[in-house]
Amino acid sequence: MILPEQSRNLSSESNIQETLKGLAKICKSIKTLRLKFCNNNNNPEAIELIEAQRNLNEVIFTCLTTNDESFCKILEESLIKHEDNKHSGHP
Repeated sequence: MILPEQSRNLSSESNIQETLKGLAKICKSIKTLRLKFCNNNNNPEAIELIEAQRNLNEVIFTCLTTNDESFCKILEESLIKHEDNKHSGHP
């Protein structure tokens, strides 16, 4: 699915895990990713989506109210790894 430049927004309030998993498989050129988590569920699919990107420049999380420190650590490591790979030229 290709969206016009001005409307590259996707919203999903139901079954977000499956949506993120599907996006990780088909979308590799996301530049800005905005994710809203409003519960204590960790979302490993969000990490999959971040790691699948080649051009990701900005990640914005809103309403991140999780008490799951292990998920936060994995998320942090994923973002650092993505940034390191971006600068080293690795996919």
